[in-house]
Amino acid sequence: MLEDSISEKIIRCCGDVQSRIHACRTRQIACMLKDRLCQEFAQDCVSELIRQLIARHIDELIADTFDRDGNNKYLEEE
Repeated sequence: MLEDSISEKIIRCCGDVQSRIHACRTRQIACMLKDRLCQEFAQDCVSELIRQLIARHIDELIADTFDRDGNNKYLEEE
C-alpha cells in the first residue's frame, strides 16, 4: 500500500521515471537524471524518508537498466 502511494507520488512529481531511465544511453546520464529528479522532488516533498525511498527506487531502476559497463540493456545496439 505504501509502495503504491510512493509510486503515485513519484509519477506525479517526476513523470514516468522508469521510462525516462530506460531512455538514457549510459549509467552516467541516468545518474545525472536521478540527481536532477531528486533535486526537483526535494522542493515539493518535506519528508526526508520519502526522498530517500525515491532515491533508492531510482537507484534500483538504474541497477536493473545498465550492465557492468554502464550500457543500457534495453536500448538496441546500433
